[in-house]
Amino acid sequence: MNPSVKLPFLYFVRRFIEFIFPIMFLIGIFMGIQFLWLMAGILMTIEDIIGMLNGELNPTFPILVAVVAMIIIKPWYLGLFWSIEIFALLNVPTSFILLVSKKARKADEENYQKEKLFEDIGL
Repeated sequence: MNPSVKLPFLYFVRRFIEFIFPIMFLIGIFMGIQFLWLMAGILMTIEDIIGMLNGELNPTFPILVAVVAMIIIKPWYLGLFWSIEIFALLNVPTSFILLVSKKARKADEENYQKEKLFEDIGL
């Protein structure tokens, strides 16, 4: 795959995931579709872990919220999913705008490339 094609495609997939999984989780919870909310919760968790490992997400406050939610909400994994859902819902409007607006998407991609450049040279 051509590198100039690969980055926008992966970018689109990432933004789509950030947009659709929180919505899938809510639909599953409120319509009583356990498979849907469980799958969306697991995938949101994996996506957040990858973001934390890449240094894109600051994990301190979300981890504290997750611990509190896991103590309060039973079963514990539902508390974890709800804590992730709270932060994901705050990001849904931004992800939607970045998906549909070419201008915003291009600016965000350029910012991403600049950040990667600085990481590559050690700044």
